[in-house]
Amino acid sequence: MTKCINNARKWNVKDPASYIFEGDTYADKQDWGGAAGQYELAFTNDPNNVEAYVKYANTYFNVNPEMAIARLEELNAAKPNIALVQRQLAEKYYSDNQGVKAAEKYGEYIKNPNHFTQDEVRYVQLLFFGQKYNESLALATSIVNDAQSSATDKFYMRRMQLYNQIQLEDYAAAVEAGRNFFAAAVPAGSTYEVRDYTDFAEALKNTGYADEAVAAYEKAIELNPKNLDLIRGLSDSYAEAEDFEKAAYYYQKVIDSGEATANDRFEMGKAYFNLAVTTEDEAVKADAINKSRQYLNEVNELVPGNVRIVNQIASLEKLTEGDKVTGKATQAYKNLLALLDAKENKMDYASFYKRAYNYLANVAWNNGDKETAKEYYRKWLEYDPENDALRKYVESLK
Repeated sequence: MTKCINNARKWNVKDPASYIFEGDTYADKQDWGGAAGQYELAFTNDPNNVEAYVKYANTYFNVNPEMAIARLEELNAAKPNIALVQRQLAEKYYSDNQGVKAAEKYGEYIKNPNHFTQDEVRYVQLLFFGQKYNESLALATSIVNDAQSSATDKFYMRRMQLYNQIQLEDYAAAVEAGRNFFAAAVPAGSTYEVRDYTDFAEALKNTGYADEAVAAYEKAIELNPKNLDLIRGLSDSYAEAEDFEKAAYYYQKVIDSGEATANDRFEMGKAYFNLAVTTEDEAVKADAINKSRQYLNEVNELVPGNVRIVNQIASLEKLTEGDKVTGKATQAYKNLLALLDAKENKMDYASFYKRAYNYLANVAWNNGDKETAKEYYRKWLEYDPENDALRKYVESLK
């Protein structure tokens, strides 16, 4: 080969073909520097040689991505209508994590009548990662509806329909897309991914199909059983389905992992609280109350002074005492009010104020302290001004 290359250059030392061929021999041995050097000689001798530029970029990208991209940019500027150059430059942008540029260049390439139809699938993905969800969805849908599209392309584009609808927060359409995606046959060599199930679960949760969302999360966990975010999602789905026992069961797995956050403990406390509220088994209720208190106290120590945590503690104490007022819930709601009164934007916390003053007013009234009760009712009305029944009641107390 070396003898033939040398002979070729005796006849025409500037002909790019010999340099491209020698570059190919280096590339075959993964000698990227040697290959790039030969391709550079080829397009130096023939600045119009597209093949040399493209091969240079493909090999030199392994050594110096910035330089490889620069060469393709030069060629693209000189020859802006060549589909191969547009495609290669888009691919290099994509490989260099320049998603926005990759999407823009792919957009030019797809409009080129010489583009490869199969590259439309990649463009759908680039549009998606470039957050151009409507455009990505429209192209994905056209590929799904195209009778000429392969079963594999249709499979991936149904997936992208689901992903895009989730990002657009069109959950009803996402449910339909998800049902179509999972109903279609899986082509050879293709598989479902974790995100397929989690996005479908999100769509189902937001459209009232809590039980189906649980099943989708369980499928996701089968694929990645150690992913704590998936376990959290499954627990939340069980809570949405009002199966608080299983919600607590799965959050316990998060706690037991040793990587639980303060919010995980808070959610665990809530799950046990809701279990205590909904169960008819007194033993289960008592156990759930104890566990809810344990986790809420833990998170209160980790994140002191948090309104949501203190409010949940107050709700738990109220549930615990039932008809027997012990004073613990009263103190908890007073602690909550102290936190709220320190806030500047108090009306943002109106729902918490209403809950606290409602409880304190009723307790004071039942204890015969009517003046204090009246004051609490008036305070409650300040944060619930549209409550006509409460307004009439407060006026009747004057």
